[in-house]
Amino acid sequence: MQENMTIVRSALYVDFDNVYLGLQQTDAAAAEQFATNPARWLSRLESGGVRDGHEYRRRFLIRVCYLNPTSFARYRGDFTRAGFRVVDCPSLTRQGKSGADIQLALDVVDFTPLMVRLRSHDRRTVMVAASPVSSAYEAMCDDVLGPAELADAALEPTVTALAKPAPATPARDADQSLSGSPALARTEADRSDVASAVSAILAAVAASPVPVPGASAAHLARAAAPRLAATRWGGEGFLAFCKASLPPEITVISSVTGGGYLLDPSRHATDSIPEMRDQGDGIVARVCRLTGAPRLAPEQFRVFFEALADELAGNNFSLTVTSRNVRDATAERGQPLGRGPINFILQGLAYRAQGDMRAGESTPRALAESWRENVVDLCGNAGVDLGPEELEAIDAWILGEIPDPPRAAPPDPRADS
Repeated sequence: MQENMTIVRSALYVDFDNVYLGLQQTDAAAAEQFATNPARWLSRLESGGVRDGHEYRRRFLIRVCYLNPTSFARYRGDFTRAGFRVVDCPSLTRQGKSGADIQLALDVVDFTPLMVRLRSHDRRTVMVAASPVSSAYEAMCDDVLGPAELADAALEPTVTALAKPAPATPARDADQSLSGSPALARTEADRSDVASAVSAILAAVAASPVPVPGASAAHLARAAAPRLAATRWGGEGFLAFCKASLPPEITVISSVTGGGYLLDPSRHATDSIPEMRDQGDGIVARVCRLTGAPRLAPEQFRVFFEALADELAGNNFSLTVTSRNVRDATAERGQPLGRGPINFILQGLAYRAQGDMRAGESTPRALAESWRENVVDLCGNAGVDLGPEELEAIDAWILGEIPDPPRAAPPDPRADS
């Protein structure tokens, strides 16, 4: 401990080609910032976060970047100046495949066995991915930071930490009930922001006859305390912030859609939450468990794809900006969704579109059908063999509330007479 700060000694290995090209497909601006300003996102990784009620920072004892010198030599100096040892990995195939995977394997062993070995020695592992990863690999890591978090780190230096929250500490004294995490309560302005956010959340819970979706509460709290929201709620995430800061009579429930729910048990029943009523072992539940796909309701899919179609009609696609705009639009339309499920769907759509989301048809139905195909592909990758009835159930789940676009009327044969 140094001044109540835990220092976590760490090693960082960067497969430059895969990260850069992966980010390019979802957010070209973030990819360029990742490549030209590594000190920014490195600082965010070093800043750590809060774990078990204590702040921590990472100290990278090893920094290695594996890079194809033929394609990306112009970025070599940026990483060298950021303190990385750059290992040149030239192309080994006609398709431009570099030797980074081989060199990484020699240095740190194959990734999944490495994670297993590290966990057996009680070491924490954090994977930072610029593209979707297998569920098996993800399950081996303590934390997984996906493309959205990485894009935020590259583009927004004002956010405090690129780290997923540790579980919130359960007990807090009465005089700390509005202080939030230790990282938040340093100044009078911080305490004021926390108090404003808490007041907005409590007002929403008190006014609602049913449990309040976390995304709706976050939308209101963000308007009341935008500076606090910009810090990712003190680096902990919104639900962890709620657990740490709200009075004990308010219950915070995590959910498979990523947004969670807030409720007052004296007034709200959990069986009014759709997800709490439907936790069976049907094909939809199994698909979500095995692929990580968000378990949205059909009406949530409809509102999401309508909001996305409107967004793409007026703006270019950028994972960070599009995700935020769609999140706000779904809240305004009465079906609020958290950034987690939104980012998961956007990443799948972006990879199917090879990064150009506006290249094909962008109607709600077309976007939903593309996402349906992505889910089926994810099932195949997970070894799930879908029969006709199961495919029909997936269609009803994703497409059931989204109408087909109106078809043009056939030409009138009498028009030319």
